[in-house]
Amino acid sequence: MKKNCFEFGSFLDNEYSGTADFGKAYTTVGVVITLFICIIFLIVGMVMVFKKNVYTKKTTMTVTGSTLNTSTGDWTITGNIKECTSTVTVTTSTPYTSGQTLTVYYNPSKTCDISSTTNYKGIGIAFIVIALLVGALSVINLFFVRKYKGVAAAEGVMDVFDMFRR
Repeated sequence: MKKNCFEFGSFLDNEYSGTADFGKAYTTVGVVITLFICIIFLIVGMVMVFKKNVYTKKTTMTVTGSTLNTSTGDWTITGNIKECTSTVTVTTSTPYTSGQTLTVYYNPSKTCDISSTTNYKGIGIAFIVIALLVGALSVINLFFVRKYKGVAAAEGVMDVFDMFRR
């Protein structure tokens, strides 16, 4: 019996192996990039958590005016605090009208240096948690892609579809 020169089984096996190899390579590159970004997030988060807070004193500011920055959506509030003889400004996400008061924090060594928040420890902790979570999930994904050929092939197919979708 004559063999068919085009064997469908070997064709599918070649496609399966090629897709799996592509999935492994693409995932490995993605994880390297992801871990690099996670390291940057960890460093920024650590700086935010361990940076010494200079805005340690609390006071109230009497608002004299406010303007909206349309590009960022933040409000620039101008006003007076009793610790400073000149007008001070602070940026917030909330609008205020003249005569209202808001709580601000100032640097005791530079009384006209004010901020609407005391510190960025909460944001720093969020950066650290997000970096650790994303890094761990990407490494777990890499583990399964490298260990199981079916997962690698599925990852390769998804990556190719993502390339053509854009």
